[in-house]
Amino acid sequence: MEIGLYQPGWGVVNPTEVTDPTPEFSAIYNDADPDDLTSNYRLQVATSTDFASFLWDSTKTALASSTPVGHRTELITYAGDALTSSSTYYWRIKFWDDVDHEGAWSTATSTFTYVNDLILTTEVCIY
Repeated sequence: MEIGLYQPGWGVVNPTEVTDPTPEFSAIYNDADPDDLTSNYRLQVATSTDFASFLWDSTKTALASSTPVGHRTELITYAGDALTSSSTYYWRIKFWDDVDHEGAWSTATSTFTYVNDLILTTEVCIY
């Protein structure tokens, strides 16, 4: 799983200057069965690595289109509480396969830091 600051043509892992108050997330779908597809995800964003308190929990949500194993999902737009400037956030994601078996949470510690700076106007995609 990757996380990055998106502009056409490049990405950054665990970005520290996210300026978009509604960043977009994406992940590569992995499954032991190479023929599986995913159509559903659950994404959580929290202020700590124990995910005891969420800013956003998407609950089980349908993707607009199925994603095969080894491919990146469509962009998932953040829809949680307002982000606080200069704060670091943690996110994790899990998927359901095409027969509705629930996968485990992503294991990488994926982070981003929101910076409310009107001078920086970069569009952001976290993946």
